[in-house]
Amino acid sequence: MTLSDYQNKILEKLLDKYERSKQTYDSTEKSRAIMIKPTDIYKDYDSDYSDIDEQIEFETDISELVKKEYITIRRKEKIISRIVLNIDSIDKIYALMKREPRKLAIQNEINLYKEWIGKNELISSYCTHQIELLESGKTAKYKIKVAENLLRLLEFVLSNRQMILERELSIAVFGDTKIFEKEYRNKLLYVLKTYGNYNDLILEIEEEKDNEKEEREEIEHSILEELNIYSNPKYVYFKGCAEITFEDGNSYKLSSDIPIALPMDKLNTIKSFMISDSAIMTVENLASYNRIHEKDYFVIYLAGYHNIAKQSLIKLIASQNDVKEWYHFGDIDPDGFLILENLKKKTGINFKPVYMSINELKKYEKYTKKLEDNDTTKAQGLINKGLYVDIMEYMLKNNVKLEQEIVSWMNGVG
Repeated sequence: MTLSDYQNKILEKLLDKYERSKQTYDSTEKSRAIMIKPTDIYKDYDSDYSDIDEQIEFETDISELVKKEYITIRRKEKIISRIVLNIDSIDKIYALMKREPRKLAIQNEINLYKEWIGKNELISSYCTHQIELLESGKTAKYKIKVAENLLRLLEFVLSNRQMILERELSIAVFGDTKIFEKEYRNKLLYVLKTYGNYNDLILEIEEEKDNEKEEREEIEHSILEELNIYSNPKYVYFKGCAEITFEDGNSYKLSSDIPIALPMDKLNTIKSFMISDSAIMTVENLASYNRIHEKDYFVIYLAGYHNIAKQSLIKLIASQNDVKEWYHFGDIDPDGFLILENLKKKTGINFKPVYMSINELKKYEKYTKKLEDNDTTKAQGLINKGLYVDIMEYMLKNNVKLEQEIVSWMNGVG
């Protein structure tokens, strides 16, 4: 049977409604009539201004569907009031419409997720939840074709141990440089945030960031970086006197007047990192790192959130240079001190703040900025924990904060 436009719309709408009902997946559900109004298809059907010829054509199309036993109709006086799906003909209708029965589609989705359970803890959690949704009559988060691609992507990134750029990842999984960013980046991040163990990371960044857009971007980049995925190559910057030895036996001597940078994927190949300077300083911002020329300080710019690779490097340096003093130079605001606390917590090293005192706030008073509401909340939170009480109280009392670039630029460092 070749369907007219009206007939096609009628059967499509009835199937859509059928698939939204519990009868689709629950054979024990009490059967209820699946019906639509004629006006759902032809809005002027019972209007006084309806075209008579078109109304006759519409009713003729309906009559043909009735004869084929695909539908039944209910009338109110002489007007059709309801078009009712004939459930006994449901398989024939699906075949006619070249459409896969929802019940079969649901089972195919469930089978897909079952195949992936056990591949990985995160993947198993995601798949188990999707099965629970489907078995309860709800829809999975993504359609089956998208889910298949997403599962392949998850398997790749969760097993990857080397730095890979987002475009390279897209080629590796999809054979195209743009598909990951355009179609799957947000989906991957949703699954990672929902089913992965990133709550502490997210909370720490939320504490440190005030701008919602910056916070979201930092969280996304940080989660992907934990999995060695980068939008662009990332480096850790060093300047000072040291000798680095890599697993392949090659050694490189560093001097204070020649800064170097190492790509992230090379950090875990460092075997030895011996520093001859008497102190080590980590710096929060790149501009300040470039300005610093401290004598007898080995300076490290970690570039962004302190992920596992960076933390491991810091711990390696600390284990091989145990008589060194450790300092951190950051913004003189509540966020700067929260970053310092996060660094101490994640590395186990007792970093001391440097050039982050009340003296700097007084010396560069004309460059200070007023606190925002989030700054006040965070400052009070640090005070409540007994952390950096004097400087937090000074900030609150005088309503001031200062960016570290001012200190390094105005020759307060070096």
